[in-house]
Amino acid sequence: MQRKTWFILRHEIDKICKEHNLSVVENGIRNSAPQYLTAKEQAGMPTRYNLAKEALDGAIENSKSVKELEYNLKKLGYSCNFNVNHKYWTVTPKGYDRPIRTYRLGEKYSKENILNAVLENNRPVKYKPFVQGQVQYKLSTRGTRLRKVKGLRGLYFYYLYKLGYLPKNKPRNISRVHYLLREDLMKLDKLSNEVRLLEQYRINTVEELFSYKSKAEKEIEILTESRKQLRNESKRKNCSNLNEVKEDISEIGKRLKEIRKEILLIDDISERSNEIEEKLEQAEIDEQKKLQKEEKYRE
Repeated sequence: MQRKTWFILRHEIDKICKEHNLSVVENGIRNSAPQYLTAKEQAGMPTRYNLAKEALDGAIENSKSVKELEYNLKKLGYSCNFNVNHKYWTVTPKGYDRPIRTYRLGEKYSKENILNAVLENNRPVKYKPFVQGQVQYKLSTRGTRLRKVKGLRGLYFYYLYKLGYLPKNKPRNISRVHYLLREDLMKLDKLSNEVRLLEQYRINTVEELFSYKSKAEKEIEILTESRKQLRNESKRKNCSNLNEVKEDISEIGKRLKEIRKEILLIDDISERSNEIEEKLEQAEIDEQKKLQKEEKYRE
């Protein structure tokens, strides 16, 4: 039902209720967001609303003009309408048609506050004089060790680490995940299946990935032909081992299902790996800038 039709209908219903001395809600309060989304946000689960907040936070932090802000959001897959003449500004996440008015994400994201935050980035930062004798040491962490591992396996292990998925027994803190990576928090199951496949078959390069795919496709051909022969055998009137043949057909079906899932994972890995590399590089650049800024403040 369209919104206009709903308001006309509601007006007529209210009129009928008043004629029969029934109560009418004069000024109903409409929820700004569905209750299930609020529950998800309270549980710390990623939604298009809190992902949009994080994207805006990161883009605003690295922008000194509205044009630069639009460009930074576009790199994250967001389209936006930041026309200064419009009353409300909107952002539309990748994969969605319906835009979100920024003020609905919180007072911090109103048109005026976003503008002020961007303009604030243009102010010169005053640094304290450097004090000699202060030396900082960077200790080796699991992240730095994983980053040294090369190839697809190393890339995926490090990405899961940056998403807070590794180590498994450590509680995840979504707020510490870089805003560029947070959208993939909703794909953790698929990512973990992909890294299991890479680890199981010790796949480190794209060449090894497609080599395994060729073997998998060949196995599908062989199994499909075997299943065809078994099905023909099961249809014979004089088939003495019908139960065994049916079990073999069932096992082949299960194996074919597994291989096809693996091929889908392989295709996704080949498409996703470059995107992961780019996201990690940009995240590290942003984190390095943040560290340098903090060090200058401490100095």
